[in-house]
Amino acid sequence: MYVNIQGTDAVTYKGLLDLCHSQGLVGINTKLLQIPSEQNDFVAICRAEVTLIDAKTDIGKTFTGIGDASANNVGRMIVPHIIRMAETRAKARAMRDAVNIGTVSVDELGPQARAKKAVAETGVHPSWTKDSAAFFFAKVGDIDGIEKDRVGDFCESLGRPRPKSMDSKARMAVIAYLKSQKGRKAYQAWADA
Repeated sequence: MYVNIQGTDAVTYKGLLDLCHSQGLVGINTKLLQIPSEQNDFVAICRAEVTLIDAKTDIGKTFTGIGDASANNVGRMIVPHIIRMAETRAKARAMRDAVNIGTVSVDELGPQARAKKAVAETGVHPSWTKDSAAFFFAKVGDIDGIEKDRVGDFCESLGRPRPKSMDSKARMAVIAYLKSQKGRKAYQAWADA
């Protein structure tokens, strides 16, 4: 239910939804308050209403939350879906209030934090695609004395993540390091050990 992202504890949407169901969730209603447009810098705003009924008292309580999303606070792959992200954020905020969780939800965090979550859960950074992997290994393969199939192990020996767990900037830094004289020497010493 909780994950730690860059030193911040965050609750998952799935965990919130499960907890709400276990505490008498009877409904979630949402409303789009602001349609993204040029006049509002393409910011979507949604309102969510979560209703729980206490099993002991049969009394219902409703909690609300507001969520926003724009190209400035979501990853580039989510930009075409900012209305849905605004809705998810609104629902997460309302559910957090409903079950008395003050911890931020993963969906409320920025794209870098969500990328860290993806790496923690799958070991793979969202930017690691078939094309980016082919590009990375082609560049590494062009460096004399470097075995591209062993670069992940070499990175781990330096206390760094494997390339598939790095963002593109970190992968480019690995390529630059391996191209440098210092990097080739370090790789060779490691490979010979």
